[in-house]
Amino acid sequence: MDGSFSFFIPLSDWAQAQDAWRVLFLRHEALLASEHTSLFAEGLKQTGFNSQRLPAFMDIEGFLRPYGWSAVKVHEPLSFLDTLKYFAHQQFPVPMFIRDRQHLDYSKTPDFFVLCFAQLPLLFFSDYRSVLAEFGRLSQLLVSDKADFLDGLERQYWYSLAKGLLNSEMGLQVIGFLLLESPSERQYSLDDSRQKVYGLHPVMRTPVMGDKF
Repeated sequence: MDGSFSFFIPLSDWAQAQDAWRVLFLRHEALLASEHTSLFAEGLKQTGFNSQRLPAFMDIEGFLRPYGWSAVKVHEPLSFLDTLKYFAHQQFPVPMFIRDRQHLDYSKTPDFFVLCFAQLPLLFFSDYRSVLAEFGRLSQLLVSDKADFLDGLERQYWYSLAKGLLNSEMGLQVIGFLLLESPSERQYSLDDSRQKVYGLHPVMRTPVMGDKF
Protein backbone atom coordinates (compact mmCIF):
# COMPACT_ATOMS: atom_id res chain seq x y z
CA MET A 1 0.00 0.00 0.00
CA ASP A 2 1.21 3.54 -0.78
CA GLY A 3 2.87 5.07 2.28
CA SER A 4 0.92 8.27 1.69
CA PHE A 5 -2.18 6.43 2.87
CA SER A 6 -1.00 7.17 6.40
CA PHE A 7 -1.91 10.80 5.75
CA PHE A 8 -5.62 9.99 5.79
CA ILE A 9 -8.17 9.68 8.55
CA PRO A 10 -11.19 7.35 8.42
CA LEU A 11 -14.62 8.91 8.07
CA SER A 12 -15.56 7.02 11.22
CA ASP A 13 -13.43 9.59 13.06
CA TRP A 14 -16.29 11.98 12.46
CA ALA A 15 -14.98 15.10 14.21
CA GLN A 16 -11.66 15.17 12.35
CA ALA A 17 -13.24 14.13 9.06
CA GLN A 18 -15.90 16.84 9.37
CA ASP A 19 -13.24 19.44 10.12
CA ALA A 20 -11.21 18.48 7.04
CA TRP A 21 -14.34 18.50 4.85
CA ARG A 22 -15.37 21.93 6.13
CA VAL A 23 -11.98 23.52 5.48
CA LEU A 24 -11.66 21.98 2.02
CA PHE A 25 -15.21 22.88 1.01
CA LEU A 26 -14.79 26.52 2.06
CA ARG A 27 -11.49 26.73 0.20
CA HIS A 28 -13.23 25.70 -3.00
CA GLU A 29 -16.39 27.80 -2.71
CA ALA A 30 -14.93 30.20 -5.28
CA LEU A 31 -15.65 27.47 -7.81
CA LEU A 32 -19.31 28.32 -7.60
CA ALA A 33 -18.72 31.85 -8.89
CA SER A 34 -16.51 31.04 -11.90
CA GLU A 35 -18.00 31.09 -15.38
CA HIS A 36 -15.76 28.13 -16.22
CA THR A 37 -17.25 25.89 -13.51
CA SER A 38 -20.96 26.64 -13.85
CA LEU A 39 -21.61 23.09 -15.07
CA PHE A 40 -19.95 21.66 -11.99
CA ALA A 41 -21.65 24.21 -9.70
CA GLU A 42 -25.06 23.11 -10.97
CA GLY A 43 -24.25 19.50 -10.18
CA LEU A 44 -22.92 20.39 -6.73
CA LYS A 45 -26.15 22.27 -6.03
CA GLN A 46 -28.11 19.13 -6.89
CA THR A 47 -26.16 17.08 -4.35
CA GLY A 48 -27.20 19.41 -1.52
CA PHE A 49 -23.67 19.21 -0.06
CA ASN A 50 -22.40 22.08 2.07
CA SER A 51 -19.48 22.94 4.32
CA GLN A 52 -21.42 22.45 7.54
CA ARG A 53 -21.97 18.71 7.32
CA LEU A 54 -19.85 15.84 6.05
CA PRO A 55 -22.09 13.99 3.56
CA ALA A 56 -23.28 10.63 4.82
CA PHE A 57 -23.07 7.53 2.66
CA MET A 58 -26.87 7.47 2.45
CA ASP A 59 -26.81 11.02 1.03
CA ILE A 60 -24.57 9.84 -1.79
CA GLU A 61 -26.77 6.81 -2.41
CA GLY A 62 -29.81 9.07 -2.55
CA PHE A 63 -28.16 11.34 -5.12
CA LEU A 64 -27.16 8.45 -7.39
CA ARG A 65 -30.27 6.27 -7.15
CA PRO A 66 -32.49 8.24 -9.57
CA TYR A 67 -29.85 7.80 -12.27
CA GLY A 68 -29.64 4.03 -11.91
CA TRP A 69 -26.25 4.22 -10.17
CA SER A 70 -25.30 2.98 -6.73
CA ALA A 71 -22.58 3.81 -4.21
CA VAL A 72 -19.98 1.36 -2.92
CA LYS A 73 -17.80 1.89 0.15
CA VAL A 74 -14.06 1.43 -0.36
CA HIS A 75 -11.59 1.45 2.51
CA GLU A 76 -8.27 1.41 0.63
CA PRO A 77 -6.88 3.22 -2.43
CA LEU A 78 -8.11 1.80 -5.73
CA SER A 79 -6.11 1.16 -8.86
CA PHE A 80 -7.25 2.76 -12.11
CA LEU A 81 -8.55 -0.58 -13.37
CA ASP A 82 -10.46 -1.32 -10.15
CA THR A 83 -12.06 2.12 -10.33
CA LEU A 84 -13.25 1.57 -13.89
CA LYS A 85 -14.60 -1.84 -12.96
CA TYR A 86 -17.03 -0.10 -10.62
CA PHE A 87 -18.01 2.38 -13.34
CA ALA A 88 -18.70 -0.50 -15.72
CA HIS A 89 -21.46 -1.61 -13.36
CA GLN A 90 -22.73 1.93 -12.77
CA GLN A 91 -21.30 1.95 -9.28
CA PHE A 92 -19.52 4.93 -7.74
CA PRO A 93 -16.69 4.08 -5.32
CA VAL A 94 -16.82 6.17 -2.14
CA PRO A 95 -13.51 6.32 -0.24
CA MET A 96 -14.18 6.01 3.46
CA PHE A 97 -11.16 8.19 4.27
CA ILE A 98 -10.20 11.84 3.87
CA ARG A 99 -6.85 13.66 4.04
CA ASP A 100 -5.84 15.04 7.41
CA ARG A 101 -5.36 18.73 8.30
CA GLN A 102 -1.62 18.56 7.64
CA HIS A 103 -2.10 17.46 4.01
CA LEU A 104 -5.04 19.53 2.80
CA ASP A 105 -3.25 21.05 -0.19
CA TYR A 106 -2.66 17.88 -2.15
CA SER A 107 -3.78 14.27 -2.17
CA LYS A 108 -1.89 11.87 -4.41
CA THR A 109 -4.49 9.23 -3.58
CA PRO A 110 -8.11 10.13 -4.47
CA ASP A 111 -9.91 10.48 -1.16
CA PHE A 112 -13.48 11.23 -0.11
CA PHE A 113 -13.11 14.91 -0.97
CA VAL A 114 -11.66 14.35 -4.44
CA LEU A 115 -14.34 11.90 -5.55
CA CYS A 116 -17.39 13.12 -3.66
CA PHE A 117 -16.84 16.88 -3.97
CA ALA A 118 -15.08 17.13 -7.33
CA GLN A 119 -16.37 14.17 -9.38
CA LEU A 120 -19.68 13.00 -7.97
CA PRO A 121 -21.60 16.23 -8.83
CA LEU A 122 -20.79 15.74 -12.52
CA LEU A 123 -22.86 12.53 -12.52
CA PHE A 124 -25.86 14.85 -12.49
CA PHE A 125 -25.33 15.10 -16.27
CA SER A 126 -26.39 12.17 -18.41
CA ASP A 127 -23.56 12.58 -20.93
CA TYR A 128 -20.99 12.39 -18.16
CA ARG A 129 -22.58 9.25 -16.70
CA SER A 130 -22.61 7.65 -20.14
CA VAL A 131 -18.94 8.42 -20.80
CA LEU A 132 -17.94 7.18 -17.34
CA ALA A 133 -19.81 3.90 -17.84
CA GLU A 134 -18.30 3.52 -21.32
CA PHE A 135 -14.78 3.88 -19.93
CA GLY A 136 -15.68 1.14 -17.49
CA ARG A 137 -17.12 -1.11 -20.18
CA LEU A 138 -14.06 -0.69 -22.41
CA SER A 139 -11.72 -1.46 -19.53
CA GLN A 140 -13.42 -4.79 -18.96
CA LEU A 141 -13.20 -5.69 -22.64
CA LEU A 142 -9.53 -4.78 -22.83
CA VAL A 143 -8.43 -6.51 -19.64
CA SER A 144 -9.73 -9.82 -20.92
CA ASP A 145 -8.69 -9.46 -24.55
CA LYS A 146 -6.26 -6.59 -25.26
CA ALA A 147 -4.54 -5.68 -22.00
CA ASP A 148 -1.78 -3.82 -23.89
CA PHE A 149 -4.33 -1.13 -24.77
CA LEU A 150 -5.14 -0.33 -21.13
CA ASP A 151 -2.37 2.28 -20.94
CA GLY A 152 -4.00 4.14 -23.82
CA LEU A 153 -7.38 3.99 -22.12
CA GLU A 154 -5.90 5.36 -18.91
CA ARG A 155 -4.35 8.25 -20.82
CA GLN A 156 -7.68 9.05 -22.47
CA TYR A 157 -9.37 9.08 -19.05
CA TRP A 158 -6.59 11.18 -17.52
CA TYR A 159 -6.65 13.91 -20.18
CA SER A 160 -10.45 14.12 -20.35
CA LEU A 161 -12.36 13.24 -17.19
CA ALA A 162 -9.46 13.71 -14.77
CA LYS A 163 -7.75 16.81 -16.17
CA GLY A 164 -9.84 17.95 -19.11
CA LEU A 165 -11.70 21.04 -20.28
CA LEU A 166 -14.91 21.00 -22.31
CA ASN A 167 -16.10 23.40 -24.99
CA SER A 168 -19.84 23.60 -24.36
CA GLU A 169 -22.84 25.83 -25.00
CA MET A 170 -21.98 27.40 -21.66
CA GLY A 171 -18.46 28.21 -22.87
CA LEU A 172 -15.24 26.60 -21.72
CA GLN A 173 -15.97 24.36 -18.73
CA VAL A 174 -13.65 22.59 -16.32
CA ILE A 175 -14.78 18.97 -16.12
CA GLY A 176 -11.56 17.30 -14.96
CA PHE A 177 -12.23 16.36 -11.35
CA LEU A 178 -8.55 16.70 -10.45
CA LEU A 179 -8.63 20.26 -11.80
CA LEU A 180 -11.81 21.00 -9.86
CA GLU A 181 -10.16 20.04 -6.59
CA SER A 182 -6.88 21.89 -7.29
CA PRO A 183 -7.10 25.71 -7.52
CA SER A 184 -3.54 26.08 -8.83
CA GLU A 185 -3.94 23.46 -11.57
CA ARG A 186 -7.35 24.87 -12.49
CA GLN A 187 -5.90 28.36 -12.93
CA TYR A 188 -3.01 26.95 -14.96
CA SER A 189 -5.35 25.02 -17.26
CA LEU A 190 -7.47 28.10 -17.99
CA ASP A 191 -4.48 30.11 -19.20
CA ASP A 192 -5.21 30.55 -22.92
CA SER A 193 -1.54 30.33 -23.82
CA ARG A 194 -1.27 26.86 -22.30
CA GLN A 195 -4.43 25.27 -23.69
CA LYS A 196 -4.00 22.63 -26.35
CA VAL A 197 -6.48 20.59 -28.35
CA TYR A 198 -5.33 17.00 -28.74
CA GLY A 199 -6.60 14.31 -31.06
CA LEU A 200 -7.18 10.80 -29.79
CA HIS A 201 -3.91 9.31 -31.02
CA PRO A 202 -1.60 11.99 -29.55
CA VAL A 203 -3.37 11.60 -26.21
CA MET A 204 -2.81 7.86 -26.26
CA ARG A 205 0.91 8.49 -26.76
CA THR A 206 1.18 11.05 -23.95
CA PRO A 207 2.20 9.53 -20.60
CA VAL A 208 0.15 10.23 -17.49
CA MET A 209 2.03 12.80 -15.42
CA GLY A 210 0.35 12.60 -12.04
CA ASP A 211 2.52 15.11 -10.17
CA LYS A 212 2.92 17.69 -12.95
CA PHE A 213 0.61 20.29 -14.50
